[in-house]
Amino acid sequence: MVSRDWLLLRPASGRLTPPHEFEVEGRTLYTWCAWDTLFLPELIGKDATVRSRSAVTGELITLEVTADGATSPSPDVVVSFVDPEVCDVEGNQIIWSFCHHILFLSSREEGEAWVAEQGDGTYLLSLQEAFELGRTCNALRYGSALASESTATAFLAANCSAP
Repeated sequence: MVSRDWLLLRPASGRLTPPHEFEVEGRTLYTWCAWDTLFLPELIGKDATVRSRSAVTGELITLEVTADGATSPSPDVVVSFVDPEVCDVEGNQIIWSFCHHILFLSSREEGEAWVAEQGDGTYLLSLQEAFELGRTCNALRYGSALASESTATAFLAANCSAP
């Protein structure tokens, strides 16, 4: 699904599969952006299990995300982020210019190495900081409509139906 707000979330098909697995109510979906996996549970009012790989080592990173927070068995997980001012976030290049820089990394040390390779505009957030940034953006964008039953029902109907 591609919304007018540039969110891409769809079951894997075709040649390219987005790198971040997002499991909701037993259905596995995929996102291009690690950050999507942190703010979507609040929007749909459903808990999610997230599986991704470190951008540097390929190590499996697993998260449990609810409307209240994100946790990982590894307390060292960080998120690389990029300043939207240096990206084409309004155009059709959002996946390549923004999402491909928003990744999970296994540790701050690994993240610092990743950021050093990326150049200007890329920085690290703790898992909790990235979650809170998503929560703040959700509140600013959607306010009282957050996780209403109709929002969750529409999302699940569009994205979680049996193939």
